[in-house]
Amino acid sequence: MKKPKILILIITILLFFLILKESYAYFNATNQSLSQQVSTGQFIYDVTIDTNPNYIENNIAYFRVKVTNTKDGKTSPAPIKYQLTFQNEKGSNGIFYYIDSEGNTSSESGEYLNTITSQEYTFGTTKETREFKVYVKVPSGLKENVNFKIDIEAKQV
Repeated sequence: MKKPKILILIITILLFFLILKESYAYFNATNQSLSQQVSTGQFIYDVTIDTNPNYIENNIAYFRVKVTNTKDGKTSPAPIKYQLTFQNEKGSNGIFYYIDSEGNTSSESGEYLNTITSQEYTFGTTKETREFKVYVKVPSGLKENVNFKIDIEAKQV
């Protein structure tokens, strides 16, 4: 008598987690873009986007963005100021929120927006890296494909 009840309970719990797992946004890693606007000058920086379908925290999908003033073993000879903007590609419905590696957030209240622009950051002339963890949701709370783009505006200081 106890075995069927335990089996039904286990199946119910598994079904609950399967339904719960499907309630977050996900994004297509093959349909992302990065555009760069650079003021003239000689400086070095590199941006990498790390998307992984397993990046989920508190039932919210996220991706990582790493910005550094080093590329191919060379560090920028001049200080750099830069700012990132995260937004949807046309037709996507994502809302975003980020936390950087220093603990700064896109919103003190934790608000998710369809476009967010970071504060202005500065790199000196020694090797530096800053990472952003960008959370992605959809207003419906259902599973949707979110295609995003990141714009970076960088200039020599």
